[in-house]
Amino acid sequence: MNMKSNWASRNQVVKSTVYAWFFFGLMVSAFAVEDYPVLVESLLDGASEETVAKSIFEIKSGGTEAFPALLDHINDKRLAKRSFFQQNLEEVNPDGSVKLTPEGKAQIHLPTIGDACLMILKSEIEGDIAPNPKFDILLPDSVRRWIEAHKGQTVAQMAESARKEHLARAEAMVALEPDKHYWWDAVKKYRTTAQEIQRRIAALTADGYAKVFETFVEGKSDDEVSKAEIVIREAGVEAYPALLAHLEDKRLVVENWFVSEKMSSDASGHFPRATVGGACFKILHQEIEGYWPLSYERFYAVRRDNVKQWVEAHKGQTLDQMSESALMESLRWAEAELALHPDDTDVKGAVEYLRERKEMLRRREVFRRYEYHQKFPY
Repeated sequence: MNMKSNWASRNQVVKSTVYAWFFFGLMVSAFAVEDYPVLVESLLDGASEETVAKSIFEIKSGGTEAFPALLDHINDKRLAKRSFFQQNLEEVNPDGSVKLTPEGKAQIHLPTIGDACLMILKSEIEGDIAPNPKFDILLPDSVRRWIEAHKGQTVAQMAESARKEHLARAEAMVALEPDKHYWWDAVKKYRTTAQEIQRRIAALTADGYAKVFETFVEGKSDDEVSKAEIVIREAGVEAYPALLAHLEDKRLVVENWFVSEKMSSDASGHFPRATVGGACFKILHQEIEGYWPLSYERFYAVRRDNVKQWVEAHKGQTLDQMSESALMESLRWAEAELALHPDDTDVKGAVEYLRERKEMLRRREVFRRYEYHQKFPY
């Protein structure tokens, strides 16, 4: 099946609006290998959300023992539960053009059981980490060969093997296009493992993160900056006071990192150099609100002029809770403006985008709630 994909929707594994399914995490039951095909059958579109949620959890809890059943259904064309597995995928014709409905709109691909099985396998092995289809490893025509080649590994070991392959691909793209900051971003994500992150957090935060900010300053190596940035991001809300305290730090950061707050290049194509303070704001903003199209940035909840007050007002929340709070603020703001200007296409686009982000946030939250194995965060 040929399909075009919106990058923002890739690797999002399960979605549900019913938060009560969290309690299945307390009910890990022992399943035999022969039970997993039955669980896969439970992912069909006609099943209840409760049944699908529990089946996903049990499949993921089974680790590699569930993989044969998932692989056996990779080509299963029966429809899967759309409220869990729908992605923003368009059907395309053999010539690459998008298939259209009789109304002239793009024809959206409905998720199949094969799609659902691949999504679960990808979430277990690749996680939610590939920022670009160029880095995808597990594809319908390659997933069986890849898993067979790594037979005998645990899920965590497979995840580490996938991380190394992602890193190799990202580094290859940096070699081809060294001026593209998004390839550097990918390299940063793949350069370290969860165990290394924990060691680096201990080493770099012993003095209250001062070493981290010193590492951002120009003159340091790319590898040093990469490690420091990952440490500060992995520390989460614990590091926010330190980030806020350095917002006015005017020292320039290492070139090619934290490209700019303005996100625009000059006539020569170079991005303005960022300051340490700018880097701190960018980390805070990206961690809370993620990456948005620049045309919708006026609806940001977290901005340079309010970030201190906003974080203080949401003190005590987890990062996920902050992300949800910020998103709902932005959506309410955009919807209010749309009510005043119903014909404004830019505002309409912002509302649609933010509503889609709301659904993506729900998918991610349910994915995390049903997570069983420790995943690499990058």
